Amino acid sequence: MTLARRIVRSGVRRFRTLTGLKEKPKKRILSERKYLAPEPQGTPIRVAVLGAGRVSDFHLSVLNAFEAVKIVGLANRGNSDITAMGESYHVEKVFSNWRKMIEDTAPDAVLILVSHFETVPVTAAVLEMGIPCLIEKPAGFSSRQTSYLADLAAKHSCLNMVAVNRRYYSVVDYALDAIYQNGPLVGALVEAHEPIAKMRKNSRHSQALLDRWLVANSIHPIDLLRCVGGDVSNIHVLRQAWSGMPDSFSASMQLQHNALGTYVAHWSSVQGWSLQLYGNDIKVILNPLEEGEIIYSDGRRSLVPVDEVDLKFKPGIYAQNAAFLHAVSTGEALLPPCSDLADHVKTLQLIEDIAGTIHED
Repeated sequence: MTLARRIVRSGVRRFRTLTGLKEKPKKRILSERKYLAPEPQGTPIRVAVLGAGRVSDFHLSVLNAFEAVKIVGLANRGNSDITAMGESYHVEKVFSNWRKMIEDTAPDAVLILVSHFETVPVTAAVLEMGIPCLIEKPAGFSSRQTSYLADLAAKHSCLNMVAVNRRYYSVVDYALDAIYQNGPLVGALVEAHEPIAKMRKNSRHSQALLDRWLVANSIHPIDLLRCVGGDVSNIHVLRQAWSGMPDSFSASMQLQHNALGTYVAHWSSVQGWSLQLYGNDIKVILNPLEEGEIIYSDGRRSLVPVDEVDLKFKPGIYAQNAAFLHAVSTGEALLPPCSDLADHVKTLQLIEDIAGTIHED
């Protein structure tokens, strides 16, 4: 049994809106590039899910879309009853102990979606079992922690992938295509402004996690800069602390193939993430990251296409999980834009350069 991931060319279709109203188009929706579900014949891929928080809903809904995937277990530590959640996603059995789940279900792969501070020990244990795993970001709070996990994966020859789903946004794919049709990528700018003061007052997250927010959350846009531009060198950083800890950052860096990269974040300003790509006589603006516009030097403008799966599910997760499960079922190597633990180390190193500090505990 193989997990088919193929590209279907059915032409470009432009829709007014999802509801069919005759208004100015808000999105350019394409059905030409689709990651198809696993083929339903043969033995299904047995997947177990560790963690039943908010992010688990996004992954479970995607897993349910793959007919050849069987969700054999869902585990959640603590007293919360996840029976209803399991039933809603057709999970065979729910558990309060993830090790018991692994023992009872013998999964082909696991999704590690536990809380931030549990990720490293749980991932280490799963890697030592040799079970292929998709790990929700960040895999560790430092490059040293993540290197430890990468070494474990190598030691046990364990397939692994870090869930940084912005890498799999269809709009990012199409934006890069537009740039490269005109020549090389010459520059990339990421802005990632976080409402940290508001979150410290009202967030459900602990202060310990908010102190590590550059890793816990801003890792997405920072990793995206590496994804579109390649490995980073010659980085220069300015940072300012307006409220005790650094909360303004400006970083310039060399990307691969001579492109220049810039990361800017002012956490006391207006929140939001955006990506700008620069090429010859063209730039693409994704603001927010889920949609964007292509602008040419001759004045032409067009919307960046978006795949239908990124509208039906949380963007990027369908393609990301399909890529992981394809590797699990076929034994083939993971391909870009995938980030495994060894690659994820480089993103953590970049964050440490930007932050000027390292949090591990």
